[in-house]
Amino acid sequence: MKNKCEEIDLTDYIRVKAKEIWQDDGWKKGRDLDYWLQAEKIIREEVREDLSVISNILRNKHRK
Repeated sequence: MKNKCEEIDLTDYIRVKAKEIWQDDGWKKGRDLDYWLQAEKIIREEVREDLSVISNILRNKHRK
């Protein structure tokens, strides 16, 4: 049986990360899309890593 996985809206997390990147880059204007795409990549990687850790924990729990 496959588990259903709910889709998670990452928009707010991406927005916060994009603002951090913008601040770190000196508040440059006109690079909104660049900051957004960079933030989106970072957040998606973090989520993927977190899901991998959770998956490993669950797998190990079921092996006991």
